[in-house]
This record gives sequence, structure tokens and C-alpha cells, in this order.
Amino acid sequence: MPELVPDFSALTAPGVAEITVATLAGGNFLGYEICTEASLCKAGVPTGGNPEDDLRNGALSSPRSIAVDQDSGDVYVTDSGNRRVNVYDGVGNFIRSFGWGVVRPGDPGDAPGDDEVQSLTIHPSTTGGRFALLFNGQTTGAAGSGRRTEGSTLLTQISTSSGAFKVGQIITGSGIPNGTTIVAIAPVAKTITLSNAATSGSNTNTTLTGDDIPWDASPAQVQVALEGIAGIGAGNVAVSSASPGGGVVGGPFEVTFQGQLGERDVAVLTASAAGLTATTKSVAIATVVAGGPGYEICEAPAVCRQGAVGSRVGQLGSNAAGIAVSPADGNAATGTLFVADPANRRVNTYDLDGQNPSSFGSEAEFGAGQPQSVAIDSRGIVYTSNNQAFDAISDYAAERLTLFVTKRHARSREYGWSVFAFQSPDRLGLIDLNGSVVAPRPHRTWRG
Repeated sequence: MPELVPDFSALTAPGVAEITVATLAGGNFLGYEICTEASLCKAGVPTGGNPEDDLRNGALSSPRSIAVDQDSGDVYVTDSGNRRVNVYDGVGNFIRSFGWGVVRPGDPGDAPGDDEVQSLTIHPSTTGGRFALLFNGQTTGAAGSGRRTEGSTLLTQISTSSGAFKVGQIITGSGIPNGTTIVAIAPVAKTITLSNAATSGSNTNTTLTGDDIPWDASPAQVQVALEGIAGIGAGNVAVSSASPGGGVVGGPFEVTFQGQLGERDVAVLTASAAGLTATTKSVAIATVVAGGPGYEICEAPAVCRQGAVGSRVGQLGSNAAGIAVSPADGNAATGTLFVADPANRRVNTYDLDGQNPSSFGSEAEFGAGQPQSVAIDSRGIVYTSNNQAFDAISDYAAERLTLFVTKRHARSREYGWSVFAFQSPDRLGLIDLNGSVVAPRPHRTWRG
């Protein structure tokens, strides 16, 4: 079998010798190629876009930066589009990728992740009624519309957008008295009979909600209701009491997503509480544990995937940027890798083989979208970009230049600002907001 190599440089032009793998783990893929003749190379094919897809090991999507370990010659690339770091040897052979969820489930290196846990608590003032839970717009109860008429218990022209209206549900909507339940349903006639007559309307279109979970439901009842949502299904959620000893009416409950929804950052549940009898009609829901895959290192024969975006230890945000390797120490097995993680306003660190992820920095130290770059000198001192301090310098420079133009032309301050901010495309050439000082006039020295 040919050696597995990545799209390290680019795809080769027709007629150039290639190293190609026709199939990998049963799937069809474009060939892996290394182009060594610059005049024959062409653009590589970006990969990624769907975390569920199996990527070609070593393939890239929006690579942002590159660094070389001077001891081993290994090359490190921030694979920003795939939220991972790729490692190659000096000629481009793929070695490994590391990040969160980068190993195909079941392959070597697949690490356990976190199942999402959400808390659910009914307001303590509740004394009766029913509520519904919603997941990605799908409800345990029902949602839809119908037409009401004052004095009538019959709703007509029923249309259901989510869930199903059922006898016994508490139904809410404009002009429908609190606590009204569904007494009968005629699917063919598309009508619903209510326990109380409408208090307003004349064949008036009405948005309807059917709440089905009793206010004093047990964890088992809540679980059955959630499993009835098509987007969840049986076996993919577990509900338990979050109170010591359990049995507390109204919760708090712990809702754990598992099975096919395990190790995922799932949508937060929402609630329809209009059917509750309470001083404050509410169901509080919060994320206790954010779901997601584990931190993984992907090496052949495992099939590598796109990493999961996030802010946990070693996890990369949506736009990983600069990368640097610690100075050579004569030992190819030791050293530290630094990766700028601007989405999380920090720098991530790893051993050279991807082990022992950590980070430093915070919002207090880095401005929005920073750091974009990272470097390390021969003494081991780390340098990063930080636009917070630079913005302060830029603002001061802008003020001084505005005053200079105002005085030079004996005009108003508004004139000086318009020249600086609008008439000059590069803000009079003083400061480039990417972090560099540029000359005010091309190819001329700075004027005092």
C-alpha cells in the first residue's frame, strides 16, 4: 500500500508523479500529494466544514501559521478551519493532529468526552397546571393555531406546527381562560373542544400552545416527555432529581443527554410555562456541563476529523492563529508548542507530541480578537500581539494628528478630524491598526 501523505504543499499538475491513496477506511478520497516543483504546484483542496466528516489525515482548511522544531525538523501548522494542529515531518509526511474530537469514534485515540447536563427548576410559587419543554423548536406538548369565537368551547381549523394536541393538555392562547384543558379532539374535522368557553373573538385566528407535563411530574415523567420529541428519541436523555434524596416537587431536575446526543454541545432546552398555576409562571433552565468530545491526539491508523470549537483546556476557538515552538534544546522529544487562540483571548500550550494541553491569558490581558501572533526568543521569553495597548496608542496619535492638521490649516477641529479619518485612506500614514508603524510618505523619512 502506498505511504499515506497529506496535501502538504499543493496538488500537482497533470503528468507529475503522485503518491495517491484511492480509498481510506472504506471512503473515497482525493489523492494525497506532495509537490516539490514550485512551477508545477497548484492550489490544494480545502477540507472540513462538517464535524461528522472523516478528513484525509493531514488535510488542511484555512491554515494560518507554521512553525518548525529546530531539533526534529517537524513542522507544526495551525489548521484553523478544522480547529486543530497538524504535525508533519520535514518533507511533508503527516505525523498527527491534536484537538478536541479529532479522532473518529471507535478509532485508536478516541477519548471519552462530556455528556451535556442541563438543570430544570419550576418556580416555587407553582401550585398546579402543566408545562411543556422545547428542544430545537420541537415541543413535548403541541404548538399550532386555530380559530376561536367568544362564548364557544369549540376551536376550529386546527393546524399543528410541532408536537400533537392531546386530550388532557392545558391549552393556552389569547381569549382562552387560564387552566383550560382539551376535552375532545376531532382530527378529521380539525376541531378541539375546550373545558372553558373563549372569552373573546369572532372566528379569530389564535396561536395555541398545549402544555402536557404536570407541574408535579416525577423525573421519569419528564424523561418520557422529552424522549417523545423526535429530535431526542428514546435512550438519548436521562432525567434525575438534583436534590439530595430526590422526590422534591418541581425539581431541580438534571437532564443528561446521552446515546446519540452524548458528547455533543446540544441546544439548551426552553419551556412553555403559560399553563402553570403560579404567581410567577416560569421554568428555569441552565447548562450545568457543556457537552462535547474529549481532547484527542490523532495518529495513523486512526482517521482524523475536524475538531470541535470551544474554550476548554487545549480546545481552539473559531480562528486559531499564530504558532511558535520553544528554542532548540538538543532533545527532539522535549519542548513546548504555543498557539495563539484569539477567539478565547489566550495562548494555548502543548507538549510537542500534543500531550499536556494548557493555556495562559484572559480577557483582562488580551483585547477582542487577540492575540493573533505569538513568538518566542532564544531565552524562552514569549511575545504576543495585544491590540488593547495598541488601540490606546492609536487613539492618542489620532487626537494629536487631528490637532496638528487643525492648527496647520487654521481650520476647525471638525475639519482636522475629517482629513485624518475620511480624506486620508491610511489615517495620514501614521499607524496601521495591524500593529505596525508605517511611513507618512512612501519612500521618505519621517517628518518631525
